[in-house]
Amino acid sequence: MLCGLVALLCVQCSKTELMVAMTDVNVRSWSDEATIEHENKDTSNQYDLDIVLHINDRFAANEVELEITMLSPDSLRCTEQVTISVNSQRPDVPTAQAADITLPYRRDTKLSSKGNYIFRIKPLKPIVGVEAAGVHFQAQ
Repeated sequence: MLCGLVALLCVQCSKTELMVAMTDVNVRSWSDEATIEHENKDTSNQYDLDIVLHINDRFAANEVELEITMLSPDSLRCTEQVTISVNSQRPDVPTAQAADITLPYRRDTKLSSKGNYIFRIKPLKPIVGVEAAGVHFQAQ
């Protein structure tokens, strides 16, 4: 288990910036909070935010129930509970391999402060087969 490892991937896709920030979770049964940081440098951008789960062949959920907390650089906190369907996003995952699923979360979100935003993602009940969790930020 590689808890706490944060991977940051940046890709330039035409004129829109694409970034995924992920952290490893307990692969046997994810029940603890996953913390993701995003440094916002441009307050004029709007983002589409998606939850990304790196799953293996043991993942069998049809939906995920999550508590998502966002902390802004100016100490504002927003916590919400969401249920996201997985069925339309589910890839075929062969035995002993893993894949990413991207679950729509928020559209046209403006991060109005410069600095580090912290996202905390916690399942409301344990989920088997998730290896890492994160947030996909796509600037509009």
